[in-house]
Amino acid sequence: LSEAKDLKAARAAFKPLSESLIKYLADHKAKGAYVEVYCPMAKAGWLQADKNVKNPYLGSEMPTCGVIKE
Repeated sequence: LSEAKDLKAARAAFKPLSESLIKYLADHKAKGAYVEVYCPMAKAGWLQADKNVKNPYLGSEMPTCGVIKE
């Protein structure tokens, strides 16, 4: 992710990083400081601190696209 040359590359690198972190936290039953959000358009999920969806994959095109997973 830190070596991404542009936003498209950064978003592509963010996806597997998010997947790994979501899996790690689920495996360790860690909850509370974050919410998991999934965007069906990007077919990707991420973690964020609050329940106001801020889509890192679609940016200004669709900033609120995503569903909070319970």
